[in-house]
Amino acid sequence: MNRNLVIAAVATMATGAAMAQSSVSLYGRINETVERVKIGHTKVTEVRDNQSFLGFKGTEDINGGLKVSFLLEAQFNPDDGRAGTVANQGGSFFGRESWVAIGSENLGRFRFGNMQFSSFYYSTADAVGQHNGDAGTSADAFFLYVGNVKNTVAYITPAIYGTTVEVQYGFGEKAVTDNTTKTAANTRSVAVMYDNGSFHAGGGYVKGPLTQFGRLFLGGPTNFNDVAGTNPLSSSESYGLRAMYEFTPNFNVAGYVNRDELNDGSNTAKRTSFRISSKLSLGASDLHLDIGRANSFTGASKTGAEQYTFAYNYNLSKRTKLYAYYTRIDNDKNIYYGPGFSSSNQSAGIQPGDNFSSFAVGIRHLF
Repeated sequence: MNRNLVIAAVATMATGAAMAQSSVSLYGRINETVERVKIGHTKVTEVRDNQSFLGFKGTEDINGGLKVSFLLEAQFNPDDGRAGTVANQGGSFFGRESWVAIGSENLGRFRFGNMQFSSFYYSTADAVGQHNGDAGTSADAFFLYVGNVKNTVAYITPAIYGTTVEVQYGFGEKAVTDNTTKTAANTRSVAVMYDNGSFHAGGGYVKGPLTQFGRLFLGGPTNFNDVAGTNPLSSSESYGLRAMYEFTPNFNVAGYVNRDELNDGSNTAKRTSFRISSKLSLGASDLHLDIGRANSFTGASKTGAEQYTFAYNYNLSKRTKLYAYYTRIDNDKNIYYGPGFSSSNQSAGIQPGDNFSSFAVGIRHLF
């Protein structure tokens, strides 16, 4: 064979391989803090992970503008190198997010798999968590993650006049052992998102199991069987609205209000929660103020709480920032909202009525 033809064939194969590789990206986040944490009367200084993760994503263009894409995300703890855990995903390796999708700009997009959080979360709380992306001890303590997002089918419409609608259905699949016992209740979720210049808004509704209810527990007259996630078949509901207005490119205010109805199969309780956040950018610096409130559950007196967060970010680059914050959760006497200590054996003594606070300094790097 002609030597030049061989070289050309090898070059063509190499180019094809390079193009195939270019459609897949490796990305992630390393986010760690050193914190002085106080719960009740106990104080601990510790290093904490703030939802660090490693991800893979890719896209293939099909004829006619059709695209197939995928995303896989695995959470890990950089402070000790262990695989991380996502509370509502059971610690699976790609439990943070794993799905495949097909769609186009004109037709919208279908996704199949594990969506991490429901569309309701992204239409309300996600847009308000400006400081640290609802990661770590300064995360929103009052948003309740209702809904199963594993085994989910989702569809999002094309943007029409700045508006998109996403619907999700999570299947409560049966246990493999007997093919009759469901591992979770079905989930129904719908979300509407609107963007128009400086104004952004959203709203949604979700009905399904309590997937991440372990972050709070009730004392007093109401006894929820699901406080440790032991009754995933309960069917609860949340609905809410959020809005953000950018007064200038450097200053905005955002907020949401949610209404939750919790049902563990034996007991029901309702409550309203809200959160307001603001961001002021001054050069490389960002100043954040967040205020949240959860009212008492119906039928359970003294089960309200308030959260305050003050944060400062210094952006070394578009991918790296240094930051510090102080967050505090004041709980009524019959409830505890907030995380435990990072060492699980130090969390056993937490009681309803304990307050939570943390002063943290950290670094976040995106790659």
